[in-house]
Amino acid sequence: MREIPRARILTVSSRRAKRARDVTDKTQIVLLHLGAYYRIKGDTLAQHAPDGTLVSTAQSLPWYQKSVEALSAAVPLDHEFNDDKPP
Repeated sequence: MREIPRARILTVSSRRAKRARDVTDKTQIVLLHLGAYYRIKGDTLAQHAPDGTLVSTAQSLPWYQKSVEALSAAVPLDHEFNDDKPP
């Protein structure tokens, strides 16, 4: 079985999540996934310190910012969803 490169999986996944967001921006799960994909993309562009921690780079920062924006947009939707649940 042929292994698909991680970068390709991220590209395809984020494109699909963006299309789903274009269909509806009223569901938090799409935004949560998109935020996760963007963070992972940022991680792939960050540098690794000798101790293994990630160090942001000029290339990774825009992806981290996109992640924060997507996750921040999910918060009110998640609160709305949880507040709508019967006790």
